[in-house]
Amino acid sequence: MKNFLLNNVSLDSLTTLFSQAPVALAMLMGKDQVVEIANRQILDLWGKDESVIGLPLLQALPEIKDQEFPNILKGVYNTGITYKGNSVLAMIEKNGILNECYFDFVYSPIFNNDIITGVSVVATEVTEKVLSEKKLKESEIRFKELMEISDYSTGIYVGEDLIIDFANDQMIKTWGKDKSVIGKPLEEALPELKGQPFIGILQNIFKTGVPYVAQEDKVDLVVDGVLQTYYYNFSYKPLRDVSGNIYAIMNVAMN
Repeated sequence: MKNFLLNNVSLDSLTTLFSQAPVALAMLMGKDQVVEIANRQILDLWGKDESVIGLPLLQALPEIKDQEFPNILKGVYNTGITYKGNSVLAMIEKNGILNECYFDFVYSPIFNNDIITGVSVVATEVTEKVLSEKKLKESEIRFKELMEISDYSTGIYVGEDLIIDFANDQMIKTWGKDKSVIGKPLEEALPELKGQPFIGILQNIFKTGVPYVAQEDKVDLVVDGVLQTYYYNFSYKPLRDVSGNIYAIMNVAMN
């Protein structure tokens, strides 16, 4: 949201505008950050009712006193520089219980005749998304722990650059490399793959989402400093995030 300019704009007009807006909005006025306007959406996010309107923010939400938000708001008020937060943790009291919530938000200065008079707040709760991503990450960590002891060669390549995010000892041995390849693009870690079809197949999976399974496919790898030919049964399977987007590919192979 752009900075508010209050010239010739009535409080009633702004209150009507905010009440009809589809997102959570508030106006905090003066150095004490008095809640001048707060629409229903932001009151719901705060777990409060309309009785907080007219109160300084720290009276309206005393639980945020020792959190980062008052200082951020003070910084916007003093400097006039907009602040954007993404997936920021906030401990909010709702129905007498302190809840772990996550928000995307924008704090913007409000100007009246070129003087900063307050800060506007636009917020979206993203708690469900953040917690889902955390669970996905935890599941991925447990999966990697299991794959470390697997008899199958297993690797995970992230993004269309195919960054090696994970490779168990079996896969490292298969490649004839060491752990230093982790974090590198696959084509850089295994330059001998250039001219072979595998990089193209993997990149195509990011576009199509279609897994690839091969039986006894030929691959040339530099092992012990010598280019050697091997045959593998292997699969490439896309991994999706909580939004359903492909973020990585899992490679399982057997010599």
